[in-house]
Amino acid sequence: MKRLIFLCLAGLAVSCSQTPPPPRATAVAEAEQEFEQETDTLEMRAEVRRAATALIQERTPEWAVKGTHLTVYSNNEFWAVVDIQRGQERRTVELEVLRLFPEEGEPYWKARLLTLKRRQMRHDAADAETLRRLNDSLDEDQAAEDDQP
Repeated sequence: MKRLIFLCLAGLAVSCSQTPPPPRATAVAEAEQEFEQETDTLEMRAEVRRAATALIQERTPEWAVKGTHLTVYSNNEFWAVVDIQRGQERRTVELEVLRLFPEEGEPYWKARLLTLKRRQMRHDAADAETLRRLNDSLDEDQAAEDDQP
C-alpha cells in the first residue's frame, strides 16, 4: 500500500513538473515583458497622469490637482509627484504608478502612495544602476588603456 501511494505521488510530481503554464498566463507574461521593453511615450505619460489624478480625486475629493511631475524608472514604472490644493493650502503627494496585467481583461494603470520604504528601495536600485554603469565605463577605459602600446 505504501509503495502504491509512493508511486502515485511520484507520478503526480512528474506530471506537475511537465505541465506547461496555461495559455492565458503565458500571453499575460508576454504582454508584460513587451510593455517593459517599450520606450515611454506621450500616450503612456497621459495614462499615468490620469491614474495619479484618479487616485487623488478618489481619496481626497476636496483637494484639486494643480500639477503633476513624472519620473520613469526601469520597466516603465513611474514616480508621480502631484501638487494638490485645498483653498489656500498646498501640498505635494508622491505616488508610484504601475501597469498591472490581469489574467482576464485588459492591462490597466494603478497608482498608490509611495511609502518611505518603497522610495528608498527605488533610490537604492537607481544608485546600484548608476554604480554599475560607472564600473562598466571604467572597465572599458582600462581595457582601452591596456590595448595601447
